[in-house]
Amino acid sequence: MSWTLLTLWTSCCLVATSTNPALKDLPAHLPPLPDFKQPVDYIQWLRDRLTAPPGDDARPLYDEIFVQSGDSEAIQKAKSRLWGEDEKGRLEGMFTGDEEFPERYAWDPADHPKWEAAYQAQVAAGLPEKLRAIGKRKQLSQPFGFYDPREAITSSPGDEGGAASQPDIGLTAEDRLLINVLMPSLSPNRRIVKVLLQNAWRAPQGKVSPKAMEDAIRTAISVADQASSHTVIGHLVSNANHELIYMSMLRALRENVFGPSETVKMMQILSMQDKRIQTQAEYDSEEIAQMLDLLQFIYQPTPDGVPKPNPDRLKRLARYLAALKAAYPEYHETVLDVVGLIGKC
Repeated sequence: MSWTLLTLWTSCCLVATSTNPALKDLPAHLPPLPDFKQPVDYIQWLRDRLTAPPGDDARPLYDEIFVQSGDSEAIQKAKSRLWGEDEKGRLEGMFTGDEEFPERYAWDPADHPKWEAAYQAQVAAGLPEKLRAIGKRKQLSQPFGFYDPREAITSSPGDEGGAASQPDIGLTAEDRLLINVLMPSLSPNRRIVKVLLQNAWRAPQGKVSPKAMEDAIRTAISVADQASSHTVIGHLVSNANHELIYMSMLRALRENVFGPSETVKMMQILSMQDKRIQTQAEYDSEEIAQMLDLLQFIYQPTPDGVPKPNPDRLKRLARYLAALKAAYPEYHETVLDVVGLIGKC
């Protein structure tokens, strides 16, 4: 949150320039500048960017295999069996379990009975086919909600019976600000990539199937790209997935999984399918929108046409930031006088 403080401090004086017509035609990947007469709905702007067309959206297929908040206990258990999880909900495997990586990635089922049990459960439940179907989708919608900022603040004991109180920390979920958006977890995306690759390394009689490895890498690249949305966290998860894919690719070459012709083919697959070209501004766009959303929240139009800070909203934001600092001091290295600094702009 110190980033937010610094951004507000350095950017609040740009508010007056946002009415300049020359600044209206910004690149499509950037959020629009605030409009203090007809406020920009930055929540809808983000929702539009994170919603995929129905035919390309992998989200419905994710929901079929990962536990959802409204799932019954029976459905939750069925989805756990689909992944071959043990009685404690753990998924054993080279990349998903707790065991150290073997000296050779090619793993013999006889040497890793827990890995093999999970693999056989997945095959019996039809998980490999479901993961391949997910890999054929180009995008992944990321529906989000809002969290109440008060839930992130440690409640102090009340005066009556020691009951927890809900302090006034300035902002609530009803303010509909991007800083209070609760993004969906991308751990399912990460799990799919890990499972695809660790299963491809299965080596009965010590031999990895080149075809299985090729199919796994193809699908894993597609799934990794689904996470690469217009957010920093999506970009980081996608990069982590690609790192795991490249590591498996290099190990496959080292362990002679591919012959000469297959190696050429894999290089062609990587050059054709792996097309991650993103500028920093593209995956920073959601954070930029957070800053602009806060500016629009703080400033209001005046009769002379020059936006001015709204003292009440400014104080509410200051209370919110102060409450977050008190709750999470390890994340706050800088203390700024938000009210004073913005008031001087």
